[in-house]
Amino acid sequence: MTGRNLRMRRLSRATSALSGRKRGAQPKVVALGGGMGLSASLTALRRITGDLTAVVTVADDGGSSG
Repeated sequence: MTGRNLRMRRLSRATSALSGRKRGAQPKVVALGGGMGLSASLTALRRITGDLTAVVTVADDGGSSG
């Protein structure tokens, strides 16, 4: 199965799950994490819902500060 086919199957499942909701109701999403992965995920999720909460972890041990 190609990457595109897998993405389309996942999108189809997500769309069918959302179609069972009340008309106009948006899913409530909470995302936990940090870094570029979370940023990309939040950008994509904003297309699906406006009810989006992110809990972002930020840590710096100063290791790359010199």
